[in-house]
Amino acid sequence: MKAEPASIGRPTEPSADDVRRAAEAGAGIIRETPLLSSRTLTERAGTTVALKAENLQRTGSFKIRGALAKIASLGGACEDGVVCASAGNHAQAVAYAARERGDRKSVV
Repeated sequence: MKAEPASIGRPTEPSADDVRRAAEAGAGIIRETPLLSSRTLTERAGTTVALKAENLQRTGSFKIRGALAKIASLGGACEDGVVCASAGNHAQAVAYAARERGDRKSVV
């Protein structure tokens, strides 16, 4: 019997409440990053192009937002720790998010 992907039966778009909960999870941790304009990209695309400088987040990418939101959504299930497998920004984000919450973490 083949296992179903975890996303089956879940909404494909976040609700306004999901966005609010994610924002609350990152309050005091997430940096407000600038929105930058790019004349070159705007000219090439023929429409306004704006770049969100998420590389200025504490872990160097936007992934800290998702890590904080997920760990917060797990609540007490994180008391014994958090484990993830990653070789990059996701690992850094999970480790940072768990540390900020005071949870044990293991990144493989």
